[in-house]
Amino acid sequence: MIQLVDFFYSLDTKERLIQNSVFEFCDKNLEDILKEIEKQPPGSFIPLADVKRYTKEILNGLHQMHQLKIVHRDLKPENILLKNGEVKICDFGSSKFIDEKTFKNTPYVVSRYYRAPELILATNKYCEAIDIWAVGCILFELLTRTPLFPGDTEGLQILEQSCVLGTPTEEDFKKLGELVEPKVL
Repeated sequence: MIQLVDFFYSLDTKERLIQNSVFEFCDKNLEDILKEIEKQPPGSFIPLADVKRYTKEILNGLHQMHQLKIVHRDLKPENILLKNGEVKICDFGSSKFIDEKTFKNTPYVVSRYYRAPELILATNKYCEAIDIWAVGCILFELLTRTPLFPGDTEGLQILEQSCVLGTPTEEDFKKLGELVEPKVL
């Protein structure tokens, strides 16, 4: 995890109180690594040893968070920083304590390419698995130099996922129905 160095408060242009966080300096992130490899000749890839190390460190960091029932909810290459090669997970602005009793969770989180199907389908009963989905998408991108599910809209995103995973079954839709909290009028 990234080290918080300091924090302070300021007012924005509408006179609202804003908390500002100052973190340790990190020289790059995984998005930078992906952009660097794009500049290389075709057939160039991130060394497999680096991909394995990045993935292991991301999963170790998530394990610590998930043990505390905290879900990051916005994992993407830009939010995985590197400092002297060490992985640092950052941007906890969307992170949330998952309360499995009330499920008062918003489905609009995570950048679209890394968003789990249950979030695209607007469920509010989700768990730490959404972070693992995002890690799988990041891993694929690190290995292939291309996003796994590059949908430009939520509809195209779910279509991309269906093309890879197959069309949802009746059982899948039944389970989805159980994940959506009914609206009380």
